[in-house]
Amino acid sequence: MIKFDLEKYLSDLEYLVNIDSNASDKQGVEKIATFFKQKFSKDGWFIKEYYANLLLGPCVEISNTQDDQYDLLLLGHMDTVFEVGTAAQRPFKILGGRAYGPGVTDMKSGDLMGAYVIEGMANQQILAPLKVCLALNPEEEKGSKFVRKWLEDLARKSKYVIVLEHARGANEHVQERKGLGRYTFKFQGIAAHAGNNPELGRSAITEMAYWIGKLTDLTDLPEGFTINIGTVAGGEAANIVASEANMVVDLRLVRLEQEKKFNDCIIRLKEHAKAKEVKIEVSGGITRPPMFVTLKTEEFMTLVNSVSENLAMPCKWCKAGGGSDGNFSAALGIPTIDGFGPLGGSAHTDKEYLEVEAIQPAAKLLLEIIKTLRQKLYNL
Repeated sequence: MIKFDLEKYLSDLEYLVNIDSNASDKQGVEKIATFFKQKFSKDGWFIKEYYANLLLGPCVEISNTQDDQYDLLLLGHMDTVFEVGTAAQRPFKILGGRAYGPGVTDMKSGDLMGAYVIEGMANQQILAPLKVCLALNPEEEKGSKFVRKWLEDLARKSKYVIVLEHARGANEHVQERKGLGRYTFKFQGIAAHAGNNPELGRSAITEMAYWIGKLTDLTDLPEGFTINIGTVAGGEAANIVASEANMVVDLRLVRLEQEKKFNDCIIRLKEHAKAKEVKIEVSGGITRPPMFVTLKTEEFMTLVNSVSENLAMPCKWCKAGGGSDGNFSAALGIPTIDGFGPLGGSAHTDKEYLEVEAIQPAAKLLLEIIKTLRQKLYNL
């Protein structure tokens, strides 16, 4: 085991958690990026910085090689869901064996743990010749819209991917994540007086209600396919046949083929709207493809299971409904596993926590996985 200074780790984590870093807070994300850049500003490390959008903080790549190909890509993100001022309202604290604070488990603890592990391995000269890249995303909580190409380019250059999101539940790691689609529907009807001449109107709300029923009927829980009508709005007044309405829909799927079921339904519904003389505008699409298990991923999981059993830390796997940046690498066929940060919970809430006693075991597991990959790829 490399020397892991838990006291120093917790001090660094406190510093990071007490920095607001919503994806929209460019300055805050840049402060997080600066911490990691300074940590690796020494011989043997190579740092790249890339701005995918001038309103965002930087994408950061930290690697122990100048080669453009990696054996292992570690994925993390620097942003949180919390607005500026949250860190001051509820700063980092440790209470009853748990650490609290905005982003403490999602995912500043995972970022930091990954950094500690690869830095410690390099210091003990047990990392090279394995080529590792730690990639830190500035806008994962906003859907990675602007950085997706960057992430996919990195994944294509990598043999394996480990996502440093937190372990969950009974210390479970993530083997699958649902894909995510987000759609906006705008309905344009014809206004009319509800009392004097309602027959002249074409209600946008009535048509939207019809769509809501048909789309909701598509949900298939056993198949992991869900449609959620997230927001609705419309109408001008109670005595006016509504000329306008709109809704935002969340789609979750476990296989890309399931998108066809949704699209086919939209085609049928558009015909219905046309017959009712209501115009429809649809925008959006799949924002994160599903993260699924391939044969190569199964092989990677088998390797991890063997490592965990040797450590007397049996590996548990689960499926998650939310997405991560691992969705992008998995969709490209790169063996991807997720949830290898320290155990935590209640992410995206004011009760978010990190289990302090889980930090060192998680670091030990990640260390041994990386060492095993090194041995597998280079016979060392």
